[in-house]
Amino acid sequence: LQLYPCVVVLLYAVLHLILTGLSLYGFYSSRPAFVRPFLLDVALSFLFLLAFIFISAFLYWRLDMNASQEESDMKKECLRNVYIGAAFVFSYLLWLIVSIAAYKDTKKLYTEFTSWTAEYENSMRSKANKSNKSAKIDQTSIISTSSDLMLTKNSAVNLRLSVPL
Repeated sequence: LQLYPCVVVLLYAVLHLILTGLSLYGFYSSRPAFVRPFLLDVALSFLFLLAFIFISAFLYWRLDMNASQEESDMKKECLRNVYIGAAFVFSYLLWLIVSIAAYKDTKKLYTEFTSWTAEYENSMRSKANKSNKSAKIDQTSIISTSSDLMLTKNSAVNLRLSVPL
């Protein structure tokens, strides 16, 4: 019976680590499907911490009615657990605020980066198109200069300009 709480806490800790890993992957890859584990993790962790506080507070309240020496030591321990649980909830809320701010910042940076890469690719395409057009024009001008010059009986005529030379 004493092993049962340890197994529950251990399984919850492993689940918490898995969900935290998936949520971190979702944060830094800006994939909303992987941010959902973060929301699940927040809900489960917050409920777990609140349950710990309420159970400790209930035990403290129940032990407060009976004031024997042995129970007063348990009462101190329950009160200590309430304080520890409250400190964990406070630190968890701070971590939650920092995590949400990090997600929003990462999402903004990801959006800016993708727009920058799209602009860069478009500028490279336009440069490539301009250089391809100028290369084609240079090639056609080299070819056309030799064929456009046509010798007539009287003078050489450039067909492109249609002006006798």
